[in-house]
Amino acid sequence: MHVEKIHFDEVFDAVAEDGNFSFRSHGRTHYGVKLQKHVIPRAGSTFAIAFAEPGNWSTVLGWRDLASTDVVFARPASFWLYFAVSDIVMYALFVVVGGYLYAGAGGTLAVTVVCACIAFYHMRLNHKVKRALSAGGVDVNDGADLLARHP
Repeated sequence: MHVEKIHFDEVFDAVAEDGNFSFRSHGRTHYGVKLQKHVIPRAGSTFAIAFAEPGNWSTVLGWRDLASTDVVFARPASFWLYFAVSDIVMYALFVVVGGYLYAGAGGTLAVTVVCACIAFYHMRLNHKVKRALSAGGVDVNDGADLLARHP
């Protein structure tokens, strides 16, 4: 995870319904980025943004407007829980019932545990993102010092 502080000097080409926008920051222009539907930063605002890959806007994990204490996740924990439960329900006929028929109760339990572990992993990742972005008074230009304090 990489945390970067971005000051939005100018925001343009914004489409709020899709959440797509372009911006200028410190003389560099970035085109066609997205945080989330209906989320467009104001010109002059500064955000701390957590990326899975540095500078790759398709890997945004979460963000915080530094004028606020609220952390927003690209995918909230409830999404991952819903994702795991819907996978179990959607594939129940094939995977869970098939696991039971071919591997018994142990197979069914194993499939359920794998789905739960995937959801837990993503919820834990969201927790790490929140800790990294909530660190008060920390310069997040380079996320390395922030992550060192919050492993």
